[in-house]
Amino acid sequence: MSAKGDLAQRYIDELWKNHNLDATSELFAPDHLYWDPYLPEPARGPEGAQARAAAYLGVFSDGVVTENELYEDGDLVFLPWTFVGTHDGEIEGNPPTGKRITIEGLHVFRIPGDRIAETRAYWWDLPGAMRDLGLMAI
Repeated sequence: MSAKGDLAQRYIDELWKNHNLDATSELFAPDHLYWDPYLPEPARGPEGAQARAAAYLGVFSDGVVTENELYEDGDLVFLPWTFVGTHDGEIEGNPPTGKRITIEGLHVFRIPGDRIAETRAYWWDLPGAMRDLGLMAI
């Protein structure tokens, strides 16, 4: 694995396994953009990435991401992942259900230097996860 792959792996380890949100200042470039389908516009800078992780961990405090095989192509790192967590915080005005969810997705990192410049998060079945929590009827 290259230094870029190591940096993407460190993102998973620090934020999503150790819940060390302070690591964002070491991982992300000052002008970092974090694209999330749940947001109307990208979160900006290390602070924006930290706020996104804090928001998800505020809803799923035991949430853990397990990475699957990482792929690299130039400045891009593709990291498929699986998130598992218990809904123990309020989400969109809905109280905690205590239910566990599993959701899969992909992060695409653009790493032109020694920090992550851009992150694009893709969730494979966010409506299904909301349905599993009883928060959406499909």
